[in-house]
Amino acid sequence: MRKPYILQCAFLIVLLCRQAPAQVGGPQRESFLLTDKEAIGVLPPEVAAAGGVEWAKWSSDGRFVLMRRTAIRFTPDVLKGLLTYTLKTPPGEVAITVWDNVAHKAQDVWKRPMGKGNVERLEWLPGSSVALAIVDTTEPAKTPNDPPETRRGILRINAETGITRVVLDQPQTYFWQLDSSPSKPFAILRHDDPEYSTETQADGKVVQRIKAWNHMLAVIQESGVICQPMRVPDGLVLAEIAWSQQGDSILHCMDWPRQPKQKPVPRYLSLDVRTGSMKPYANTPDFYKRPPDGLPIRLKSSSTIAKEGDISRTLPTLWLESVTTSSQPRAFVAADAQEAELSPSGESVLYRSNGAAWVAQLIRMSKEDYAKIVEQALRTVALSKGKQLGLAAMMYAQDYDEVLPGASADINGKLEPYLQTNALFDGFVYTFAGGALKDIGEPSTTELGYVMGPGGRAVIFADGHVTWRSDK
Repeated sequence: MRKPYILQCAFLIVLLCRQAPAQVGGPQRESFLLTDKEAIGVLPPEVAAAGGVEWAKWSSDGRFVLMRRTAIRFTPDVLKGLLTYTLKTPPGEVAITVWDNVAHKAQDVWKRPMGKGNVERLEWLPGSSVALAIVDTTEPAKTPNDPPETRRGILRINAETGITRVVLDQPQTYFWQLDSSPSKPFAILRHDDPEYSTETQADGKVVQRIKAWNHMLAVIQESGVICQPMRVPDGLVLAEIAWSQQGDSILHCMDWPRQPKQKPVPRYLSLDVRTGSMKPYANTPDFYKRPPDGLPIRLKSSSTIAKEGDISRTLPTLWLESVTTSSQPRAFVAADAQEAELSPSGESVLYRSNGAAWVAQLIRMSKEDYAKIVEQALRTVALSKGKQLGLAAMMYAQDYDEVLPGASADINGKLEPYLQTNALFDGFVYTFAGGALKDIGEPSTTELGYVMGPGGRAVIFADGHVTWRSDK
């Protein structure tokens, strides 16, 4: 057996025993589930990022998590300033953070003070460790008479190296949108620019109305190179950018009527990102459908009510469950969890709770190995109970002239004052005939009793030590 596997099993035994409150007399297995082929456990979570995590998503290979954070440092003085309007912007920061699920560390790859920047959109490029972001920044005024300048830019983020680079920087424009392909490493940047017409109403008031939309599209490659912008044909209003089953872009447009009372007609155009050509579809295209992940597990959200006195709160709870029927179909992940997501390979769980992003690693083993680990954990619990019961017997003897009770006595009633919980009596059998401690010739071989366990018992001796005795 390999050393890492031995350490892994030892850790799980400790984990199961830590989850074994004496009230139930054995390990609780809510952190493990069984599928039709294996056992899967949820390990204690790690904090991927603390403070104002608003959005988080796995990369396509499951190594990185991309996060948007808005962390505000609230203090009594800050709250007072906001309420009295003497403080316009609270202290804090806006940041893009990357969590490395292999190195188990987080890094801020872009950060600005509160009020000096904003993250409009984040997109992973599939099949890569590259992400794109639309960010707004506010630059100081160049002269006292000028207003601050707001700029909008595109960032290329390399999660593997932690390097962020600006690939586009312009004064803030009317509308930008970024859409990445569901299966190929590129994205389309959409810029919508309205064209206005001026009309004079009957009362002489001059108003501006949107006459048409100019839709410009540009492909952003994984390298960060932005291709030559392409324009949607005149007369078409771009409703959305959709995707084909192959991961290529489909432009869903509306042919706006030229005459009153006519209805808009939907049009679909295929966009060749290499040449920039747009061709109409003869029929409704085959839109992208995400394939099944093929994982034997899935996440499930439910809710529970926490109540104290006349105050109650509904808490969302997160579970991991088997997609097939089993004797132990689900494992507990977290309470008060939102927006959870399994990593693409099903090795980790990402969720948000109390403003932080958390990652819980999953561990897999055969059901046979898991059964052995549970059995060992139950034995460990039995040994621990035996140790506590033996100590209680010695404490009783000290209070009653160094005399131990006999097997016919109400042993539970006599030892109860020396124990934290009556659940320790579950599986306990007291066998000692009774008598003074000084009359016990060999305390290390004299049995006081035992605690039943799987495949054997934890035997308690008069000198206080406990050993496991197998039934075989």
